[in-house]
Amino acid sequence: MKRIGTVLLSMLMAGMLAFAAACAQTPGAGIADGDLSLDENFKCTITVDGGGQWADYNTTASMEESVSNPYPYNTLEVLAEEYMELHPNIKIEINAQSHGGSRDSILPMLSTATAPDLLYQVPTCLAEDCNQNYYAALDGYLELPNPYAKDGEAGSEKWIDVFGGELRKTVNGHYYYASLERSVIGIVYNKTFFDENHIEVPETFAEFVAVIEQIHSIDSDVYPYASNGGNMWLDLSLESALYSTIMDEIDVILPDGVADAQEVLRAYELGIWEPNGELEDVYLDFITTKTAYSGDPTKYTGTTEFINENLIMVEAAGSDINFLEKYAEFEVGVMSYPILTTDTAGVPEGVKNVRRGSAGLSSGWFITNHAFNSANEEENLKKVNACADFLMFLTAYSNNDRLVGDKGVAVPLSGNTENQTFAALMAQYKEDSESDDFVLWASFNPSGTLTKSFYDSYIIAYNNYMYGSTTASAKGNKQVFINAVMNAADSAMNRLVRTNNWDKSEWTIE
Repeated sequence: MKRIGTVLLSMLMAGMLAFAAACAQTPGAGIADGDLSLDENFKCTITVDGGGQWADYNTTASMEESVSNPYPYNTLEVLAEEYMELHPNIKIEINAQSHGGSRDSILPMLSTATAPDLLYQVPTCLAEDCNQNYYAALDGYLELPNPYAKDGEAGSEKWIDVFGGELRKTVNGHYYYASLERSVIGIVYNKTFFDENHIEVPETFAEFVAVIEQIHSIDSDVYPYASNGGNMWLDLSLESALYSTIMDEIDVILPDGVADAQEVLRAYELGIWEPNGELEDVYLDFITTKTAYSGDPTKYTGTTEFINENLIMVEAAGSDINFLEKYAEFEVGVMSYPILTTDTAGVPEGVKNVRRGSAGLSSGWFITNHAFNSANEEENLKKVNACADFLMFLTAYSNNDRLVGDKGVAVPLSGNTENQTFAALMAQYKEDSESDDFVLWASFNPSGTLTKSFYDSYIIAYNNYMYGSTTASAKGNKQVFINAVMNAADSAMNRLVRTNNWDKSEWTIE
């Protein structure tokens, strides 16, 4: 099962294709416009990393379903065959295994233009990568009609419409990936235990903490609640909710509801985001309170402990929700994340909660510089055109419903799903999305927005502070946590300012 603690990125201006040719004079240069349509006479092979955020889209070794192979799958391969029938001069080669977004595997390939043409990765590092000529920008393509969309369907006028307004730009103002799916996310709970002990499903954070205490008082030998593998999904919601109260001071360079890397670092430089400040104190107190009886979830598998009835509530995304509903020998329920309300001590006035039920778009696929590493710019453009066309094919609703629906771990871009739990979570997400009282998932999330080095340092410091995972003496030591975060932020500042040529003198408070 895949775990991540990151976020999907931001939104943008349309117009020209920013296509980073290998011969570009400076990082991020090589802006080219021209015919972005597929040339049916151009022969090429497109190599594909079939990774996904919640489960890979590669063909499984077996098509027999079992506990060890809960999602037998070959739909990406089937769709690739159908695409090649439509376009005989294009060959699609799907790698046997995905690199799974591994930075250690991916960066050397990007640096030498040897990555698969279409690459799945988590865009945590995009702020440090976007000006390195690693990816083709998709701006121009997203403004074109998707030729595989049905008349009147989202995408039939502009490809970007299939993403429901949630695809966002990165710090240099370009789109670099297409998402394949929508996530579902929530807290799975032992409904049998809840019913037998007359426990009400909590809706607010205060009620959630009270339920944790109630479970502990009933059976002190079980974990009332835990994250799954040390992930931070609920924590990200709490963080974004608390910082929603000052987002008007943070989200100012490119106001779009999400703090990008430059906005986060500007806030840090100007003392708006203070790792040793009051909001961060409240945040740390909240996550400490909710994990009071969780042990160290980085040291055990939440799904296993839940199945064995040693854990009563566990955070889960689509693949784990499916797995637990299918294999638990007791009745399972799924709740949305609890919301913060001002009757809880420490919650500031004006707080807005994060949309529940989904973390939004997921499984970002990039067109890498392997597709445009030829000295022939015309061939580069045609190869990138072919890659973009295949992405259009996979994201057109009729094909995407099969690609994602057959896997069964997320929701297709259309929103169509036969899974009733997924449908309920997405209904909650839709309701929240229509309200001004809710903000975007991970709208303020430094750990998933800055550099990979910052992310790694933050996660280590976080797990040490919460659980003493690697340094027992650091547990509960807020100053150690703060120092680690500030040192990592200083390092990220130096790297990203230099990489992106940001002018810090323009970071002012108006």
